[in-house]
Amino acid sequence: MIKTLKTLCIVFIIGIVVLINFIIKDNGFLSSYISFNSFHSGMFQTGNTTTTLINTVNVWEEIGNFQAGSLNGWTFSVASSSLTTDKSPATIYGVVYSVSAKSSLANKDFEFSVSINDVIQNNCVSVRNFGSITLGNMGASCMITISPNDKVKLEVRNT
Repeated sequence: MIKTLKTLCIVFIIGIVVLINFIIKDNGFLSSYISFNSFHSGMFQTGNTTTTLINTVNVWEEIGNFQAGSLNGWTFSVASSSLTTDKSPATIYGVVYSVSAKSSLANKDFEFSVSINDVIQNNCVSVRNFGSITLGNMGASCMITISPNDKVKLEVRNT
């Protein structure tokens, strides 16, 4: 059954939040320091008027129509609504996303996930039942390893 999902607001953020390093000094005492990595990025939708048509059940569809947010060490592609970094080597990033949407049909489950190079990251999948009348909100977070030139996107499927 064909379903549509109208996303009204999406926030998608990638970043290394904090690294804690431990050093044993010459006197044998353990000390630590916190360093912040400046590589972070984001993309968003707000006031979206585009409806995502989901033609096939259990097939992931890319969510488009994003705008670039903060891009520190990243590149945003308008054509594919994806984020790419050239930071080497591969690094573990925290990803946070939030979706506000409604379905064309009542009581329909939708799954959202992050994809890397069109491969769904199973640890980033989140499920939400959206109604056709009320606006539903959902948020999720995960940790993923991103290598240089990987394309990172947000995708949706109906189940």
